[in-house]
Amino acid sequence: MRDPAMGEPRKRMTRMRYDVGPMGFLSDQIIKEMQRAGYPAREFNLYRSPEKQDQMFTRGVSNARRFQSSHQYYGASDLIHEKWAWFDKSQAGVPDGRYFWDRLWDCVEVVGEKYKVEFSNRISWDSAHVQLENWRDFSEVVGAREPNQMQLDWYFQITLPAVWKQHQRSKERVA
Repeated sequence: MRDPAMGEPRKRMTRMRYDVGPMGFLSDQIIKEMQRAGYPAREFNLYRSPEKQDQMFTRGVSNARRFQSSHQYYGASDLIHEKWAWFDKSQAGVPDGRYFWDRLWDCVEVVGEKYKVEFSNRISWDSAHVQLENWRDFSEVVGAREPNQMQLDWYFQITLPAVWKQHQRSKERVA
């Protein structure tokens, strides 16, 4: 029996992001793996402003206040289904998302092994949330403010050194 959450993505992932820290690139890789597995995934949230984080905390949809969340440091991404997002059962016709979330986390594991990075464990109440294990180390360097481009590039370079090196070489060839 075919999982109803499977399907073709609206657009195949072809370009990778190098300018939003390592998690942007890794999210793109996870989405590509999901597409290969037959599931249309997309990124809902990579960066979240401190104000938005406080609003989410106040509404009770996040356990973290401003600068306590990996999203303020581009260290996490929320990856959801293109059509059914979080598979909200209060909406009519939404299928069971369990297989989608299981495949997502299989793909997280594949990408982690491929790029030799550690992701935090799956959160039972927020399966869409994928975060780098080392985001707190980066947050200590940055402090309680949005990271600038130089800091994001440094974070990328120390988390994914081989990818960063190859990206720099390809930029030199183009220039």
